[in-house]
Amino acid sequence: MSDHTECEIRGHDGTPLRLLTWAADHEPRGLLILVHGLGEHVGRYDAIAKAFNAIGVTVVGGDHRGHGRSGGLRGHVDGFDEYTADVACVVRHAQATLGDELPWFVLAHSMGGLIAVRYLADASLPQPAGAILSNPQLGLAFEPPKIKVAAGRILSRLLPKVRLDSELDVQAISRDPAEVKKYVDDPLVHGKVSTRWFTSMTRALEDARLSGPQIAVPTQWILSGGDRICSAPAAREIQEQVANSRRLDLPEAFHEPHNGPDRALFVDAAITFVQEHLPA
Repeated sequence: MSDHTECEIRGHDGTPLRLLTWAADHEPRGLLILVHGLGEHVGRYDAIAKAFNAIGVTVVGGDHRGHGRSGGLRGHVDGFDEYTADVACVVRHAQATLGDELPWFVLAHSMGGLIAVRYLADASLPQPAGAILSNPQLGLAFEPPKIKVAAGRILSRLLPKVRLDSELDVQAISRDPAEVKKYVDDPLVHGKVSTRWFTSMTRALEDARLSGPQIAVPTQWILSGGDRICSAPAAREIQEQVANSRRLDLPEAFHEPHNGPDRALFVDAAITFVQEHLPA
């Protein structure tokens, strides 16, 4: 199978974004845009990308600003609309490079799912043929310390770039200890968020709760019953408002079902969904 290639594009405001492309093994039948989660980077989706390559789908994903090898302060964003605008830049670049006649899809995980829900609800943006939402961050499965929440709201106005610990429980990443160790040892993974990121995320969550009825494209939701990071019930509540949607529940899976014992179920659901929406 083909290895990925890398390039740099510019985000909506000129911020450099590192972009990875995994070319399909044969003439591409479709395009998949990866939208990764908080603190990680798109390179962690190599196995998923190569599974899609095998069915003739080229995969493109960018590290978010403040993540991986992209520019920007680690864990900081002035507003979540910046992420959405950057995803639009990735889509435009991919279509300009590969051709806009290819049907394209989104696979978004965790914070990427929150970004994707906001993107899909915005009819002014180019819309995909379908989207896969993996444990989207539409609510938290844990309660952040109240004193940190209060301090973050105050500091967001006074010192928006001050960064705090994200409170992520790394043991909740996967049921496979080897995958947890790979995450912990990854030099491109970080665990910080700025005060402005936190308040922007809170506002984005409030907006997303109203987004379900505005999503018109087909969606496949994959939710983990054992997710201690993102709230499966909160995601389920929004999914049930989306007209053309279906859901795979993985009762025992942790936050990253694609990294661990549930990988085969995850990949099968994602690939089946895309194949059903590819032209014959």
